[in-house]
Amino acid sequence: MGSVSVDIVIARPLEDVFAFAADQHNRARLLPDNFTDARVLTGHSSGVGARLAFTIHMDSGSYDSITEIVAHEPPHSFRERTRDADTIYETEWRFAAAEGGARVVMESHFPDPARWTERLIQRIAGRRLMRQSLMVELIRLKLALEQPE
Repeated sequence: MGSVSVDIVIARPLEDVFAFAADQHNRARLLPDNFTDARVLTGHSSGVGARLAFTIHMDSGSYDSITEIVAHEPPHSFRERTRDADTIYETEWRFAAAEGGARVVMESHFPDPARWTERLIQRIAGRRLMRQSLMVELIRLKLALEQPE
């Protein structure tokens, strides 16, 4: 199984950062620009079972995706399971107090493809794209929480 990890420090209290990030309504605002039509599918937007659907547009085409929170431990972590096309992967969000605020780590775990050519492509291009996508979310989270109200 492969993984990609990114992190950032946000100048806000740990509890505030966790609450904002774990709310699927807010997550819809953090997604990269090639993710469209984001919508919360459940009556609750945070906690185990909260689901967010969206469409991902790539050079190879578009596909629908659904993310569901499968673990929720405020204010320290939550884990999402994402199903899109033929792939299922998980992303863990971890939160810890840091000097000046909260450190947020996003780590995605995804299955390795069966064929060696797909593994090579994923290792080179896929991880870079996944890392960029995760970093966009963290930067948008930082901007949303650190901008003056």
